[in-house]
Amino acid sequence: MAPDLVDLVLRAAGGLVDHVLCAIRDDNADVELQVVDHGDHVQISAPGMLRVNAATLTWHAGRPFGTAELRSMIVFCRGTLDLGDDRMTVISESRRTMSRERFSLRS
Repeated sequence: MAPDLVDLVLRAAGGLVDHVLCAIRDDNADVELQVVDHGDHVQISAPGMLRVNAATLTWHAGRPFGTAELRSMIVFCRGTLDLGDDRMTVISESRRTMSRERFSLRS
């Protein structure tokens, strides 16, 4: 059975979406991402989990670029969005359930 996909749809305003996409590709180098450009927005899909760090966003943007600014670009998210000051993670429901089960077994 294939893992659940997570999706992130970003507004393609101001030319920043290319920098964000490069950062997401760097932080998910071990994952086959599916990217669909719809003109005014870009859909990024990944199996199980998608993550990006603020440091990678800043490096690609060439200026300070945090997760709050990334959040303002998000139009849609499928999966559980965990947004911190220095990183963003989208995790599928099945993967989140597996993590909870592992934690319960250790308790």
